[in-house]
Amino acid sequence: MSAHKVSCVEKVSSLLDQYAALPNPNFGLLGPHLQTLGIFETTESTQIRNRALQLVEKAIQIGWHVPQDFILQSFGSYSLEVHTKNSDIDLLVVGNLPRKDFFNHVSKTFKSTADVQFLRLVKDAMVPIIKLIVLDIPIDLIYAQVHNSLKKKQISWTKLNLSDMDIPDARALSGYIDCITIKNLIPNIDKWRVLFQAVKYWAKKKGIYGNKLCYLGGFGWMILTTRICQMLPNASVENLFYNFFKFYAIWDWSKVPLTVLINAKPIEFNMGPGDCFVVVTVTSPHRNSARNVTQSTKKIIINEFQNAANYLENNQFAKIWEPVPFFSKYPSYLEIVCEAENLKDFLKWIGYLESRFVSLITEMEQVTKNRLITHIYPASFQSLETIQHPHSCTFFIGLEVIPDPNGEQARFSINEPIEKFQLLCYGWEGFSKSMLIQIKRTKREKIQNLNMKVVQVELLKVKAAPVQSDLAPSPSPSPSPSDATGAKKKFRTIQTAL
Repeated sequence: MSAHKVSCVEKVSSLLDQYAALPNPNFGLLGPHLQTLGIFETTESTQIRNRALQLVEKAIQIGWHVPQDFILQSFGSYSLEVHTKNSDIDLLVVGNLPRKDFFNHVSKTFKSTADVQFLRLVKDAMVPIIKLIVLDIPIDLIYAQVHNSLKKKQISWTKLNLSDMDIPDARALSGYIDCITIKNLIPNIDKWRVLFQAVKYWAKKKGIYGNKLCYLGGFGWMILTTRICQMLPNASVENLFYNFFKFYAIWDWSKVPLTVLINAKPIEFNMGPGDCFVVVTVTSPHRNSARNVTQSTKKIIINEFQNAANYLENNQFAKIWEPVPFFSKYPSYLEIVCEAENLKDFLKWIGYLESRFVSLITEMEQVTKNRLITHIYPASFQSLETIQHPHSCTFFIGLEVIPDPNGEQARFSINEPIEKFQLLCYGWEGFSKSMLIQIKRTKREKIQNLNMKVVQVELLKVKAAPVQSDLAPSPSPSPSPSDATGAKKKFRTIQTAL
């Protein structure tokens, strides 16, 4: 370990010793407080979730000419019992068949299953996935082909050699194996569950939850909460919560990867030149689960760590749960309006744009030499007052120039990154003429007067019937130059420098 890493770890350990207990014991109990927030499932909801799982399990077993053996395992928040009433379920199917054969068969089976409300096969993802909604429960189903015996008790999951497998199979298995490993590393699983749920609720309130939109996803927050529990195995849940913020507010994210401890030691991981915030996966080969975090969103996350620690130290407990004042926080905003002529195209369009926002934010940071804070809110909105296109939503990115230490005035434009982003969007192979994107800059005063609601994408998916309309769609051809020209006329860009 380098001298820098040692000094950073020693500094953190020293502070944890110093601030092992909350300054005010009247903080209250986290567990009972979370119960009052209405985020947990009811008994009826749990029963519906179990029925949805039974339907999926039955669907993957039936209709084969030759009987097949499969292992169906949940992973993620559901398997670790930290899901909330709106959580999806991550499912892994392990079998001996090639993925293509499995996906083709079960897609047809799901299509004919009455309680499957939404079905889409995403073949080009890093891990190919079937996205389902069953009995109003969102389910993400992935598949891994193995050549081992499929007797569940005979598979040693943590000893599987993923390096010998195809990359999509290894990635599919690694998520499940990570969950097994994490569960075994946590000193007290009940304390961890309360801590994780509190941190997740806090992160969503502060607008810093969501891997696709440049923050940490559920797995990243699992790693962070696990590390705190490992370091303070005897602490109360409330002190774990407090130390969580103290610890990560001072961690040197630019130079030291964050990992769980295995045999009391961090995982070795070499940071790349593009890594600004590293949270290392547990399973080898190790990856950075926070690779979508940018320089701007890193600053935003760290600032929220610092704010939370200060609130707890100064007895301002209610502020921990207050939503971020996003629409009054920045001098100006980018409004990114996404439209399509039908619901099916609209859902595809939203999904694609969300997966590409990281490139827009990174480009804006580069052209402004990291002097522009770009804060994307991890949700889309629809107006409650003005008449909008029925299949339309707006994403917002807060913009703020960081003052130059020498007092020099900022002189840069973000037109070029926006134009590149537009080209990327209407150059997508799934782009059609029914899709539209508009980007404009808006002052804070106008944003604050908008009356909006968050778009509930999962509810829109349920409305996107019939199911077969989203079954393994054939990729749309890339637009011809004339199509691209026509599309370009629909786009509106900023013409003013910051």
